[in-house]
Amino acid sequence: MENVPVEFNCKVLARMLARAYVAEHTETEAISEAMLQLGDDEVSEALFKLIRDNEMHKMMIEAIIERLNFSIDEFKEYSIRTIGLRRFDFSDEFTVQQLNEILKWERWARDYYRELLKQDYSKISEELGDKAVEFIKDALRKLVQWEEGHIKLVENLMSKA
Repeated sequence: MENVPVEFNCKVLARMLARAYVAEHTETEAISEAMLQLGDDEVSEALFKLIRDNEMHKMMIEAIIERLNFSIDEFKEYSIRTIGLRRFDFSDEFTVQQLNEILKWERWARDYYRELLKQDYSKISEELGDKAVEFIKDALRKLVQWEEGHIKLVENLMSKA
């Protein structure tokens, strides 16, 4: 009988990043829907920045996946097939409720990336080397910082709504 992997390794990290990848996409859907409902220029400008940044976050995740030696196309397919996408309809909700939904996704992403940083990367280091691990951790640290900035941005919008 073959041993089942019980360590945090490249495959486990890739699967966990699939969840983050879908969350970035899902949040973008929520933001896009909110932009459709809101006519305020300041809010739209801030939400557009979040969409732009989320696309960059997805590219950062893709860069990690490539460093883990996995196919981006297979990763995207796995992400969508396994985790799925969520759609939003904010037509009956007010600005604060819409922003609160976006804020929940931002906090989730920050916390998720923080938890990924806390994992034991020794097996990944054995598989890919220390430079690859530092690249991955650096990307995750940047994602945490970005999410913290997004949380402040959304909270600021909420205080004005």
